[in-house]
Amino acid sequence: MRLGGKSIATVFLCLIRMKRACFLLLLVWIITACDGNGAPASTATLASPAAPSTLPTVRPTDVREACVLGRDQVPSRVGAINTGYINSEPVDVKFALEGPWNFAQGPSSDLMQRQVVALGTVKDATQFPGADMAVRVTSSLFDAGGEEFEFYQSAGAIEREMGVSFSWSVQPTVYEPPYRTRMFPIKAGDSWKDTYRLKSSDGVTLVQATYEALACGTLSVPAGMYGGTMLIRSTLHGLSDQGRPWSVFTYYWLSPGVGESAWITSQVNEQQRLFRRASNFFRLKESK
Repeated sequence: MRLGGKSIATVFLCLIRMKRACFLLLLVWIITACDGNGAPASTATLASPAAPSTLPTVRPTDVREACVLGRDQVPSRVGAINTGYINSEPVDVKFALEGPWNFAQGPSSDLMQRQVVALGTVKDATQFPGADMAVRVTSSLFDAGGEEFEFYQSAGAIEREMGVSFSWSVQPTVYEPPYRTRMFPIKAGDSWKDTYRLKSSDGVTLVQATYEALACGTLSVPAGMYGGTMLIRSTLHGLSDQGRPWSVFTYYWLSPGVGESAWITSQVNEQQRLFRRASNFFRLKESK
């Protein structure tokens, strides 16, 4: 589950109800995914934009602080809530691939809240019969009363996201096959990939994504300081059924006891892996 993190669809279709169009760039996170699920039935090939400029992947030997993040360290109980600051306009960012990381200061004009809720209380839950966990997402960036629900299969060492429903949309977004959001236990140097189709009212998008656990260290956010925080990078490439390719990078920090405590998403078709201008910057304000 992603307490403090935004679902792929969260950003992709939420744009429809955002107060500010710039939040649209958040859409790409909604396409975070992996290759071990098997390629979609479609024979289409991802015509991704030019490969980003080179930046070596951090290897385990480069990690300054070793740690392992287990499933029991990422909250999934019904009622768990993360609230954080989030930006409504693109913002300048500066971060490194090694800790410590200090995000105590940053945008604070808008908020996003994520809460684990009982499946029986969730809109469209019957359309995801294999789900065993749901997360409710609300934000000051949504139109008044807008909310989103994410559906997960969380049994065992692998957590998969199945899809998302929205209060403003009759049709939910479905991931075929469900993509892997977590591969526990997670340690620096781990990576996984998936390919899947994102099916929504806007059509079908073929997505390929790579997750890399880059490093472990100490993170400071408004909610406090968290040791043993894992930095994970996702690299996403998508191809819409209209033949339009896109790509995006997201870095997110996963802290023991709270889950995602920060994330930074590039603008669409960013060429630099270690970019300095972000479409989205989330910082944890409170966890309970």
